[in-house]
Amino acid sequence: MDRRFLLLWAGQTISGFGTQISLLAIPTIAILTLHATPAQTGLLGTLEYLWFPILGLTVGVIADRQRRRPILIAADIVRGCALLVVPIAFLMHALSLTMLYAIATVVGISSVFFEITYQSYLPELVEREVLIHANSRLQMSASAAELGGMPLAGVLIGIFGAANAVVADALSFFASAASLVLIPGKDTAPDVASERPIDMLREGVRIVFQTPIILYVTLCTAISNIGSGINIALWLQYAYRFIHISPLQVGLVGGIGAVGMLLSSALAPRIGAALGFGRTILTGVIGFTLAAALLPLAVVGYGLAVLAASNFIADMSNVLYNITQVSLRQRLVPVALQGRMNATVRTIAWGALPLGSILGGALAQRIGVYPVLFVGIACGLATICVVLFSPILRYAEQVSD
Repeated sequence: MDRRFLLLWAGQTISGFGTQISLLAIPTIAILTLHATPAQTGLLGTLEYLWFPILGLTVGVIADRQRRRPILIAADIVRGCALLVVPIAFLMHALSLTMLYAIATVVGISSVFFEITYQSYLPELVEREVLIHANSRLQMSASAAELGGMPLAGVLIGIFGAANAVVADALSFFASAASLVLIPGKDTAPDVASERPIDMLREGVRIVFQTPIILYVTLCTAISNIGSGINIALWLQYAYRFIHISPLQVGLVGGIGAVGMLLSSALAPRIGAALGFGRTILTGVIGFTLAAALLPLAVVGYGLAVLAASNFIADMSNVLYNITQVSLRQRLVPVALQGRMNATVRTIAWGALPLGSILGGALAQRIGVYPVLFVGIACGLATICVVLFSPILRYAEQVSD
């Protein structure tokens, strides 16, 4: 891997640690400080991902028409500035759920630009044959960030309070922007001036729907993300109010899950080489379905241990699945179409996350948090069926080890 990739990798590693802090701190503020209901917590999670189905396709066209690195830098700076509002408003006694919703909206919109452009930028930096290794290294950093970041988040929240802990995430976005600025070489603007944006958008949609493997991977991810959206809305409600654990214990559970992420990140290329793309993806979906099935058992006894086991299996399986399916999509599509392909996939797949959050919050408000956990299990079973009865499992090409 050359210096350009190493700088990208370093920036994402730092940003990953910061993100883990906000993932715990912001919903903790909503639940424990602002006394948010399950529906309100679900809305907060929804606003982070709502903008993918609304803006995703347009951003995909932008990512394929403009230099990609400036988009990434701007998105990082905007996210960092937005998060700094949290501690400032808290110190001024002005923090409210409405303000958290507004901040989540700004961060969510900026994340659409970053995430779609980021996956499209990586194939510019590394050769296609080593994409799975590059994705594995990036995911390994994310795993390490969760391993250290979630426990660190619990400690920072305990010492400084949840609102002040968010400062660390804001600074991590600025660090990520700096690493992108330092990447040597000039970015080349794509030669698409003669193409109409609407035609480019249609081409991105067409390549997803006319490539059966990418289409079924997108469907599988979307169904899984409905279940994930439900967990985003309800997991902390369940942990705090049913299992009665503290933010520090939540951080430790996240750290245990990150051990699974780190292990999976390191082994994903070897597992893929042994099983091939299709069976590796199936292994991942079976794993996160099993993890969802463990969650309702936490109220029976040994709640903290059961949550930790569920998190370990879920994170390990999700990493294995995501490294494999992202690398597969990047291999199947030319670099010039990466932005639009990723945008189409994310519009559908990540658009399912706010749907799951809204569904989870609304159902929990009506029938209670606990029964809704079984909807997440049903989503996992559906993803297994999609993989079993689609071209994904029959994809013959092996992952390069």
